Amino acid sequence: MNVAKQLIVRVGAPMALLLVLSGCGPSVKSTVIAPPSGVSEGSAPRSVAVLPFSGQGGRRVSSAIESALTNAKLRGAAYFTVVDRTRLGSVLKELRLSNENPYFDASSAARVGRLAGAQAIHYGDVSAYGWNTTKYGLAREDWCRRAYRGHSRKKEEREACMQGQHPRENIGDKDRNGQPLSTITCRQRRAEVRIAPKVVAVETGRILYSQTLSASRSSQYCPGDKTGLTRGQTLLDQAMTEVMDDYRKAVAPYEKEISIDLMEEPLAPLAAHPKALLDRGLAFVRADRLERGCELWRQARREGGENSPVILYNLGVCSEMSGRLQGALDLYLDAERMLLEPSRPIAEGIKRTRAALDRQHRGL
Repeated sequence: MNVAKQLIVRVGAPMALLLVLSGCGPSVKSTVIAPPSGVSEGSAPRSVAVLPFSGQGGRRVSSAIESALTNAKLRGAAYFTVVDRTRLGSVLKELRLSNENPYFDASSAARVGRLAGAQAIHYGDVSAYGWNTTKYGLAREDWCRRAYRGHSRKKEEREACMQGQHPRENIGDKDRNGQPLSTITCRQRRAEVRIAPKVVAVETGRILYSQTLSASRSSQYCPGDKTGLTRGQTLLDQAMTEVMDDYRKAVAPYEKEISIDLMEEPLAPLAAHPKALLDRGLAFVRADRLERGCELWRQARREGGENSPVILYNLGVCSEMSGRLQGALDLYLDAERMLLEPSRPIAEGIKRTRAALDRQHRGL
């Protein structure tokens, strides 16, 4: 799909919409609430405490998790209430407990949580946290194909490289006698973070979440490369960021951006007048005027397009974007009733609005 341009549009809903225009028609991008991937939404308590994780880097990991939970927001408001670390430390000291103890389990965590005033405890262990640097060999033919000092080698330069003449100086690609080496020694630096977190409900002692999460980042350097190896701490921080993002999405709902396609092909017979209004509405959407497009589609519905699945669907998108979820669902269902075969955009609209209404009904 060839993207023609991108525009930021604001409509009645309290959100910004990004219109992506292409030869297949416009789509709107909106923000929806995605449920947590690791726990049943609403089952995990939101008053939490984070114990120091066991293993190398455990305190750094627990600190990062505490920060991730503290900064977790939904609709601009904090999602978790995190027990103060000082209070938690006092409780651990009083109980003379540590999750470094091999007998520390879910019931121990629940005991800590009760005294700390938390409804759930996050704890676990770290099995990998750090980086190492190793050497590896690269065949000269492959090395000569690599860029040299940031510039791609031309054919004649690659041929000269195979003879040891590009570069002429010895940068680690020749032996002591100046003869080209068949294998070039390169280096790789790899950082990894691997943790096994658990979430325990204080009231029941039940484990709500238990999963191994990991991420790694690496950097390579061969003689002649423009830049050297990335710092180990930088790679480790990048891996940690990925793990924390995965953990955040596992234990709490989060906002994510989705693309909602508008429809322009009638799918069913449509008279010339409402079809012209449908097309004009799409033209206004392409001109950064979604609300005017919605007005034209409402007119098209009144003036002969009341049974058009495309007009009904596009009006459903208008309602959804302005926060009228039940109205959007009704329009999507009406559009589907006009069809004898399923439509992906309509089916997705029904699923999406039903999920959003369910969240509203449950107070989530």
